[in-house]
Amino acid sequence: MLRFNIFGIPVEIQPWFWLVAAFVSGALSVNSADALVPLAGNMGMVLVSILVHELGHCWTLRRLGARPVIILHGFGGAAMWRSMVPNRPQQVAISLSGPAAGFLLAALLAALSHSGFMEGTLLARVISFGVIINVFWNILNLLPIQPLDGGHVLAAALGRSGLATCRIVGAVCAAGCAILFLAWEAFFAAVFFGFLAYANWTGRSLI
Repeated sequence: MLRFNIFGIPVEIQPWFWLVAAFVSGALSVNSADALVPLAGNMGMVLVSILVHELGHCWTLRRLGARPVIILHGFGGAAMWRSMVPNRPQQVAISLSGPAAGFLLAALLAALSHSGFMEGTLLARVISFGVIINVFWNILNLLPIQPLDGGHVLAAALGRSGLATCRIVGAVCAAGCAILFLAWEAFFAAVFFGFLAYANWTGRSLI
């Protein structure tokens, strides 16, 4: 397990994170030693992208007086904290700040990609990969599925009386995504959302 601090925030990277990052980065298509360098570059971009997303949450948490920590695990990442119970508007702000940071990173990477000075290089391909994953992941993250940020926003909006509704909405949305990804033959994403559907239906925690 890897541990370090970034901007004074403790970060823990669990072993399963690297396996999932490798799958997302195209490990299954590696067929020669020459492909290992691009794979490592994409994995680095996955790491940076998820860290930036979680740092977005942490920025808001710090503004609210909390002391957050970041955990990167097999399902992505989580910003966690103690000693503060956010009210509903604060929870919405915390949840949305992660995707906001991700979209900002996507915009910065897109600007670099369109500048043209790295055209044809490995770095240019990694940056283009970063644009895609940051836009795609953060859109998916806003779906009303627990424990995605959109699920937290829905839970904050409905309150305790709406927990059952959140579970049903999350399960249905996740199941729909799983079917869609299966139709696209994106099997890893299909399995991921299938598990989210199960977790939402049963109310199980994923961390």
